Amino acid sequence: ALASFQRLLVYTRSTLVEQTTSSNVLLADDSATLALAVFADKDLDAGEIGGTVSWSPPLAVMAKVLSYSVFIAADALGSNRTSLGAAVLVGTNQLAVAANTPTTGFSHIDVYVAPSLGEQSTPSAIPLSDSGSSVSWVNFQDLD
Repeated sequence: ALASFQRLLVYTRSTLVEQTTSSNVLLADDSATLALAVFADKDLDAGEIGGTVSWSPPLAVMAKVLSYSVFIAADALGSNRTSLGAAVLVGTNQLAVAANTPTTGFSHIDVYVAPSLGEQSTPSAIPLSDSGSSVSWVNFQDLD
């Protein structure tokens, strides 16, 4: 965390003395969190999901974003995560999740923004809502 720091100072040092005048650079700490991420389960089997994860890109720093990574995870922080597909390039703001993807041990879908320096540390998290559906009282009367 940068807190209230605004500049990085660099001093050179020799065996005799440390430099008295520093070189410095202004620090910038950009945040690239998604504004919105959603997932609707289209797989009707309990304990399995399938459908499309979609999101709105972080507009403030789009020039620095290269791709997105999508995982199914044990929590909103990305613990015990498993990838749901290859990295998604900027401009494609969705990822298809294959039908019959198991949800055992997982509670969230996490979307990470990946700028040029690496993946962000905190994802945008979507709580899983696994909807199951079954048919009952099925009857077939053969009249042949």
